[in-house]
Amino acid sequence: AFPLQNPNLARAEADELLQKQFDAIAELLTDDYPIVRLTAVEGVCRIMGVYWELIPKPIAVAYLGQLVGTL
Repeated sequence: AFPLQNPNLARAEADELLQKQFDAIAELLTDDYPIVRLTAVEGVCRIMGVYWELIPKPIAVAYLGQLVGTL
């Protein structure tokens, strides 16, 4: 499920939670196991298709660079 949100968090804490999710996704894209990377690629494509307005440009660029350049 993306994005995980807690309506009781302050803005800074909510931003930190979202950043942790972005970091976890980036780690999954470089996992040692191909099936995990495949699932991460599918998830990133789905997330970027649905939540593209929510994803900061540098993160979207990093994800796309990983998808196109490395994987």
